Amino acid sequence: MLRSLFAGVSGLINHQTKLDVIGNNISNVNTIGYKAADVSFKELLSQTVRGASRPSAGVGGTNAIQVGLGMSVASVNTRHTQGNLQSTGNAYDFALQGEGFFVIGMGEQVFYSRAGAFGLDGIGHLVHQSSGGILKGYLPGEDGIIRDSTPLQDIIIDKAQVVPAQATSYIGIAGNLKADSEALPTITNSGKFIKLADASATLVSLSQQEEGTDLGVRAGDVVTITGSIGGTNVSPFPNNLVVTDGTTLQDVLDFINASLTNAEPTYPAGAVTITNGVITVQGHGSQDITDLRLMIGGNPSFNAAFSFPSIINAGTSGDMSQTILTAAEETDLMIDLFNQDGEPLDGPASEYNIDGMTLALQAYVGGETTTPTFFTVNGTTTLGDLMLALDNAIDITNIGTAGVSLTEDGEIRVEGNAGLEHEIDSLSISDASATIALGNTFQFTEIQAAKDSDIHTVSLDVFDSLGSQHHLTLTFRKEDTSTEAIEWYWEAATEETSTLLSGDRGRLTFSPTGELVSFSFEDGTGAISIDPGNGAETLMIGIQTEVGSSTLTQTAGDSTAKVIASDGYTAGSLESTYVDETGTIVGQFSNGVSRVMAQIAVAKFSNSGGLIRSGNNLFGESANSGRALTGTIRGSAVNRITPGALEMSNVDLAQQFTQMITAQRGFQANARTITTGDEMLMELVNLKR
Repeated sequence: MLRSLFAGVSGLINHQTKLDVIGNNISNVNTIGYKAADVSFKELLSQTVRGASRPSAGVGGTNAIQVGLGMSVASVNTRHTQGNLQSTGNAYDFALQGEGFFVIGMGEQVFYSRAGAFGLDGIGHLVHQSSGGILKGYLPGEDGIIRDSTPLQDIIIDKAQVVPAQATSYIGIAGNLKADSEALPTITNSGKFIKLADASATLVSLSQQEEGTDLGVRAGDVVTITGSIGGTNVSPFPNNLVVTDGTTLQDVLDFINASLTNAEPTYPAGAVTITNGVITVQGHGSQDITDLRLMIGGNPSFNAAFSFPSIINAGTSGDMSQTILTAAEETDLMIDLFNQDGEPLDGPASEYNIDGMTLALQAYVGGETTTPTFFTVNGTTTLGDLMLALDNAIDITNIGTAGVSLTEDGEIRVEGNAGLEHEIDSLSISDASATIALGNTFQFTEIQAAKDSDIHTVSLDVFDSLGSQHHLTLTFRKEDTSTEAIEWYWEAATEETSTLLSGDRGRLTFSPTGELVSFSFEDGTGAISIDPGNGAETLMIGIQTEVGSSTLTQTAGDSTAKVIASDGYTAGSLESTYVDETGTIVGQFSNGVSRVMAQIAVAKFSNSGGLIRSGNNLFGESANSGRALTGTIRGSAVNRITPGALEMSNVDLAQQFTQMITAQRGFQANARTITTGDEMLMELVNLKR
């Protein structure tokens, strides 16, 4: 009978243990990373009252008679199932999904945890908030690569970390270069060459000698005459002149003469003439002509130029107040011409005295200086002769519209051959003796830059060893529009603060299908060499035309080539960090560089249920857990880290409350066993009465 009492006691004790485990599970229902425990029971040894007997002839066998001695706890197992994730938004909260544990270092000891709440301490350690231990992981080597074969180290995020400047050593170019387009030439004009106007000069081409100012006469302007004859003001005269593009000074002479004839019938026809750019009105009779002038409304320059002093009688004449000039022609002698400021090129009033002067004609074509051409001006030299000399100096082959011509305004127009190979970078006419500075008329200004059949420019900023920024431009050009043309030319250029030393140009060859066959440097250096000009090391920049799956091609599509890769940057300080799902901690720096700072280590065990709870959400190894297999996560579905989230407890309250009920009922039943045995012992004692 005493056996039942002790069996009941064992039931009470062990059901209490189960209730303790259930209570601990429920108390940790909101503990991050907590893993619930389950209790299992086992029976104790049984007392054998009679052993079993085997069957014999005519007699059956009997079973053993055994009486149990109670029960005990077989195991308390930790259930390592996945807990739900809860987003926190904290950059240093990490939730593990799948198998695995964070590795936490505490001094010389190493523990493991599923609780991923971490924070930074004063020197940048990632500290386990529950225990104060330091998160372990792998740090990059000198080459910046993380290897999980290296020993585990404390993870430190140094906010003061700085990435030193790195000089650009290569650029990667990919995209398309357009296969077909039209080439354009350089077009540049000189200043104006002008001459004294004669009767054939058109009004719209006139300028006054004083400063060479354009008189600004336009088609549609209306010219009127004002003045008085014999003291009688007849302004305005009844007739006027409407200007067209073809209206000449002869038309003006006829207009003045007709106006005066109408006003004074005795006025002789043909009394108005032009000589050396000045109109003269011859007086007549005894009547004075005063305040005579031609007027265009809103044009003070014309009105001032076409004014005449008083004309008293037939013995006197009135000249225009200013000399007028018009655009020069190719057949005009150079010694008779004026510059665009109205100054004569030769004669007593000239600053140049161009008769007998030797001019030096110099050009910079296609990136190379031409051999100077010398041209001597004499009394028979025409403006056309100078133009022909310019044509020869630049070596224009007169393809299409290329060549040297004269504009309606008297400007020498130079149109070079098409393509950048023939681009006229500069063109000058100067005194070969270098004693006289010729004026603006002899200077050429660029109006239109040359262009190849397709010209495409890409640019980027490169960095020297000091982190200083330099702007580099690469220009790609293709001269020939023929379908057989498969060569392109490229040229590099930098800003004024730096200097290209070598490797500044080359060519690309494409196959008939548009695939790049070769990319070469003209000087064979294989790199663009740049002197930064600030004491930094010389930049040596290679060019890659294949970056990953992207390449440089030549097709009929638009030109889209661009720089898609470069390795240079200036110095930068750490601005922020983030962690990806593989546990890689990446630092983002102020210069745009991202660098791997550490890799969170993850440990696995052959038997995670064999780990020993060490408090503070930590586990330790045991003899039955196996040794930790430490490594990294590589983005597999089995194991990954979710930054900004925590794994919650895997306690199932419904299950725990159910087990609590069964534990309570088991405890009650065992208690009844004890009370019943007590009553039976009491009855036994009472038998003595």
